Amino acid sequence: MFNTLFKESGLSLERLRTFCMVAEHGGFSKAALGDSVRQSQFSHQVAALEQFFRTPLFERRGRTVVLTNAGVDLHRRAAMILGQLEEFKLRQARGIVKLRIGAGTSVQEFLLGPVLIPLMAGDASLHVDIESMSSDVCEEAVRGYRADLAIARPPRASRGLTRHTLAKSRLVAIVARGAFPETDEESSLVELGKLPTVLLGGSGVLKSSTLDVFRRAGVTPNLRIESSTFLDVKRFVTAGLGVAYVPDYCLRAGDEKTFRSWIVPQMRSMRREVVLFHLAERARDDAFKALVGRLVSDLRRLVVERDRTSPPR
Repeated sequence: MFNTLFKESGLSLERLRTFCMVAEHGGFSKAALGDSVRQSQFSHQVAALEQFFRTPLFERRGRTVVLTNAGVDLHRRAAMILGQLEEFKLRQARGIVKLRIGAGTSVQEFLLGPVLIPLMAGDASLHVDIESMSSDVCEEAVRGYRADLAIARPPRASRGLTRHTLAKSRLVAIVARGAFPETDEESSLVELGKLPTVLLGGSGVLKSSTLDVFRRAGVTPNLRIESSTFLDVKRFVTAGLGVAYVPDYCLRAGDEKTFRSWIVPQMRSMRREVVLFHLAERARDDAFKALVGRLVSDLRRLVVERDRTSPPR
């Protein structure tokens, strides 16, 4: 069995791990954390793998490296093998189930965190590793076996993936109670555009879509603050520093005491779909399937509860 693999030396789990580290860091020096001895060791280990597989795995570009087509294929396979072996070892040694989740900061803050806390409190065997990443990176991480599942906007390609819709959230305007008393659901885009505006920063779809609504109406909003997370956006609004536009899943029970919120008519059709997705093949693992089922159920229940806090449709 596996005679071709073991006819000659050169292949080892340690070398595969090193290869994955170099691929994910984009260079030998970064993977070795600047340690010249380790860097030399990593270089020799990858060279041994390239000799074993008789193909280049990286293209060297100065101090950085880029995976070749063969390297991309090997990275996908090696990450899957190492991840499954680690999970098996943990499960056999201490009965621990390790779950690697990719998600953006807003999903972690307002959806994932509230659900994981009681879930992990009731299951001491569950170990969760959450990595912050954009939706596009989430899909790459799941397909590359660097994440077991992701919670993000729908993946661009659904082939080979199983997805569960968690929310189709609406965009709501929020202002602190007592601030800008002249502003309400009857306010026009011209009136709203004059107010100090707080938005999620970066180059995301939500920011560009919100600004496009104003621009189509010939209005340039008074953008005063751009923040990295919805949690900080809400903090700025709480301080009375402006009006913000956030997905309704960011509204928690009790927020109605702090904010006035409403749906701007021109933004009524805007939806931010959030899904949980994973490789379809993972559903063959009964333990994984049951855990995902529990997560999906708890997340959908939370979304329904949050929906009661949102402005009327």
